[in-house]
Amino acid sequence: MVQFAMDGRVLQLRKPGESNVPASRTEQVLSGLHMAEFGGTAVRSLYFLCGLAGTAMMGSGAILFMIKRRQKALDEFEARTAQVYRVIEGLNVGCVAGGAVACIGYFWANRLIPVDLVHRADWEVRTFFAIWLTALVHAFVRTPMRAWIEQLGTLAILCLFLPVINLLTTGDHLFAEIARGDRESAGVELVAIIFGLGAAWTTCLVRRRVSQARCRPHEASRNASAGE
Repeated sequence: MVQFAMDGRVLQLRKPGESNVPASRTEQVLSGLHMAEFGGTAVRSLYFLCGLAGTAMMGSGAILFMIKRRQKALDEFEARTAQVYRVIEGLNVGCVAGGAVACIGYFWANRLIPVDLVHRADWEVRTFFAIWLTALVHAFVRTPMRAWIEQLGTLAILCLFLPVINLLTTGDHLFAEIARGDRESAGVELVAIIFGLGAAWTTCLVRRRVSQARCRPHEASRNASAGE
């Protein structure tokens, strides 16, 4: 880019990719920090782990807040307390589980959307937000516990079958990626499998807790009948 004075003199010559504009330089610095373009694999791994820790902290905090408020049974919103709690529960499911489903759904879209489609990257982003919106709606249509079970189960399936859909659409697979030293592709699939196993385990825990909660009233009624 060349900047000229009124008389035609060259004031500044900027090569492609170079910028002295403060806003552009700020964007370059923030982009470099966000993408961890320094420090190599060690820094990127640290970024990833810290991101996971921060996400877990916010997600668990939102869930524990809801549990704590409900146990105290405070009428802090008076007649609308139950409705407000229901909105919070729905948002928790839609943002925590639904957000994760949307993320893995983005990877599925990356493998299923035709390569020659115009504005393909935009369609991947649209798919992400469409899945997330669907998850939010689902969280309010279903009861909170059913929504947790169904969305976590969906997350587990999508994560565990990501390597399968990758094999079917690209012909590539995890062992081939490891053999040729493609750490980035192999890392994506390994992390997806780990998250899928974690989501499946969490789904089983939630289902078990729901089953136990349903059994308690029946056991209490049987004990009362036996006592009489």
